[in-house]
Amino acid sequence: MISTDYREKIKEFWIKGLKLKKVNGIKTYIKISKDIGENTCQIMFFKDFRILTIPAGIEEIPVQLRKAVSQSFDEKKLDETIKNIEEKRYIMYLSPEAYKLIEVEGAELKKLSESDRTAFNDLKARTSEKDNETSFVEMDHPVVFGCLFDNKLVAVSSNLNWGEYIADIGILTDSNYRKKGFGKATVNALCAWNIEQGKINQYRCEAENVNSFRIARNLGFELTALVYRFKTEVAKNTVEKNKRRDG
Repeated sequence: MISTDYREKIKEFWIKGLKLKKVNGIKTYIKISKDIGENTCQIMFFKDFRILTIPAGIEEIPVQLRKAVSQSFDEKKLDETIKNIEEKRYIMYLSPEAYKLIEVEGAELKKLSESDRTAFNDLKARTSEKDNETSFVEMDHPVVFGCLFDNKLVAVSSNLNWGEYIADIGILTDSNYRKKGFGKATVNALCAWNIEQGKINQYRCEAENVNSFRIARNLGFELTALVYRFKTEVAKNTVEKNKRRDG
């Protein structure tokens, strides 16, 4: 169970600089984005608050969006309620109390250094462009852990520092060595290091990436936020209406 202290630090990161509104009694932080598109919105559902990202030009939140924001933190109901979903993501966090050591027989887990760059590049060359893009693990990230098996680097995991406390984790595993526990053990080793440094381990993945989600849950990560990005004519119509009024 994520502690109150962790939850406050996580919330502090996500809501920084955002304006708070009460939407049907729900604490909702509003983020105005010029990049999201005129007919697109995004809602991050946390158990006790929401973050609503809307296009620039919307002054009042339309009724339809208010209803969406008011939905409970229930994935099944949200899937049924929110229409025209473009992207759905999970955001998870690991409590130190939930951490448990994972080892794989015959594997060596270690923090990588510059001397491992060639092996790292060889692993990247053996993986697809899509996997490399999705994992976003780079040798120049603040911390990188690797898993060696049969004298070959078969999995790497790194994190980026988000604010003062959050360590956002990425994982990349050689496709020939998947479903053998190497990727999970590598993330596990990185998580232990982050906990020692006083960091909060964060794991994100697309909802359709079932294997990635299972890895996180098996490592003890707790689902903390559900993120839905969806098309909505409501936003587009509101922006256009405001443009006509201002013109």
